[in-house]
Amino acid sequence: MESDMAADNNDGKKIQLNRKMRLWNKYKNPIIGAVSVIVIVIAAVVVLRACSVGKPDGSGKPDNKNNNSTTMSASADKTEIQTTAGSTQETTASVNDNTTQTTATMASKGSVVKITDPADEEEYSTNDLYADTVLFGDMIIEGIQDYGYLGTGNIVSDNNLTTDKAHNYISDVKDRAPSKIFLLVGLNDLNYGTRSGTDVAERIENLVAALKENIPSAKIYVVSLLPVTESFEAKSSVKIKQSDINDANKKLAEDATTMGAVFVDIADSFKDGSGYLNTKYSTGGYNLNHNYYPFFLNKLAGAAK
Repeated sequence: MESDMAADNNDGKKIQLNRKMRLWNKYKNPIIGAVSVIVIVIAAVVVLRACSVGKPDGSGKPDNKNNNSTTMSASADKTEIQTTAGSTQETTASVNDNTTQTTATMASKGSVVKITDPADEEEYSTNDLYADTVLFGDMIIEGIQDYGYLGTGNIVSDNNLTTDKAHNYISDVKDRAPSKIFLLVGLNDLNYGTRSGTDVAERIENLVAALKENIPSAKIYVVSLLPVTESFEAKSSVKIKQSDINDANKKLAEDATTMGAVFVDIADSFKDGSGYLNTKYSTGGYNLNHNYYPFFLNKLAGAAK
């Protein structure tokens, strides 16, 4: 009896499940279709709302427009400045071509002036000849101003000047509008211990080219590297070799015509019998005592006559 009732209950459950399956199969497609429509509608609403974000209603995008406008304006300003600068440069170049052609042609000629007179104490008598001149260089040139022979209008110097750093000073030289430039640099380069005399000479020649490009009307005089004393060269902290100084001066003399500058070779005037800097001319072993600057300046001025 109990088994019969269990069988009837199982049959009843099967009947109910079969009814649900029939109902699901009957309404499955309409239900799925309705759900799909609802999903599509919801998606459309989301898309429409997203599209409306940032519209000119006082939120979002108007701020972005202002930012873009500022950026574009800044870019436009930069473009205009560059274009104007280019136009100015072209105009200036054109004027220079017409008004300084003769001077620039003369300035492009190179030669060598050799000075061998032994340096001596003398009166400084050539101040007026430096009126339109800039002396550009390292500690030797700095001494000219330190000892009061010429002022800042004629001197562009740095005790630690190298051929690399010198390019940063070209604008300072140009600002003084010189018709003549005396250049003396290279000793600090040799003290790196990694640059040969020939390397330094080539770097000086590159510097001359940069000066000629920026100040085409100026005549350039490259002054020879001055010697050092034998005791100075022997110091463990010093990498400068007199042989490298000689090599640099030799190449500069050979290349004077090519680089279109006058090479003023005054090194021998300060040498002793061994080819080093005579100790009476220098207390430091590499610089000049103040009482020999008049000789130095008078000879340079004479080379430029």
